[in-house]
Amino acid sequence: MKYAFAPVALAAFVAVTAIAPRAQAEEGGGTFSLLVENDFFGSEHTDKHYSQGFRFVWSPSKSEIYPWGGDQGVAANLARLVPGFVPEDAKAKVRVAYSLGQSLFTPTDLRRANPDPNDRPYAGWLYGGITLVSEVNRDQQDRLTQFDSVGIDLGIVGPGALGKQTQRAFHRFLGGDQVIPKGWDRQLKDEPGILLTYDKKWRFVVPVFSGESHGFALDATPSIGANLGNVYTGASAGIMFRFGQSLPDDYGPPRVRPGLAGSDFIERPAQDRTFGWYLFAGVEGRAVAQNIFLDGNSFRDSPSVDKKTLVADFQAGVAVLVGGMRITYTQILRTREFNHQRGNDNFGAVGISANF
Repeated sequence: MKYAFAPVALAAFVAVTAIAPRAQAEEGGGTFSLLVENDFFGSEHTDKHYSQGFRFVWSPSKSEIYPWGGDQGVAANLARLVPGFVPEDAKAKVRVAYSLGQSLFTPTDLRRANPDPNDRPYAGWLYGGITLVSEVNRDQQDRLTQFDSVGIDLGIVGPGALGKQTQRAFHRFLGGDQVIPKGWDRQLKDEPGILLTYDKKWRFVVPVFSGESHGFALDATPSIGANLGNVYTGASAGIMFRFGQSLPDDYGPPRVRPGLAGSDFIERPAQDRTFGWYLFAGVEGRAVAQNIFLDGNSFRDSPSVDKKTLVADFQAGVAVLVGGMRITYTQILRTREFNHQRGNDNFGAVGISANF
């Protein structure tokens, strides 16, 4: 029964996506996104700590709701069930996103069958999730937009997350001098995982060449957030700056949690605007109360390390938007997450999104 819990994450994903086909039929179209984060993309090309993360997302097209009525459909009906999610004074655009993801964590020395007890433990996290998003324009010229999201991820931490198989298969595929990790048998034990999330952003857009539909713009998006669950518990605050074209089409590049994320969805551009781009940079600070990948299993003995309670991400990158497609690259520097960690971590994120 080594992988008895493996179906949990898959069942969770099936459960939360069971209504996705109906949502697509009701609302028409949407955005499909694929995000890959890997420390090989970092400046040091390492394979340690946060080793890899991926996330698939399907987000059907938006619905519009307001206190006195509005669209029906999955996103609209879910939004009406969340207290305070529907604004009392303005029309809201709401979306629902269905996701499937996996994150892998390893110590520095992959050759050791008995990992260093002072280094990060081996761990995997396989999950499915659903997120509800609301956008509200607070300015008639669309220069101030409020963005709220609430979500839940359900899955499995431990051997059932298939981290050992995923990383070993990937290293064998790459071949060459790739090290086959030997310590996965000492990873965290199987434990069902739950993660509740909430994020709030405010996007301020400043046109650089006002009056020109193809002109440039600047925006700043401060944000706050909170996580609750046995996987992560904590709070965050950050800000992202962007400069370029097509800024209203999204809120910046997506990220795997925890991280300073933009939006999984993109808007289909106007017919007279088929190309856009922007540069971005941001920082997020997090107060960490619980991180199962450092603290170890909740109710069973397992490897663990003493975590840092304050962690920060610094990131920068570029996004290109062509028609209904977005391609992004993000470089991230993450400060030390646990005692005895040698230096900060660097990794990169590549994202591809398509609006259908």
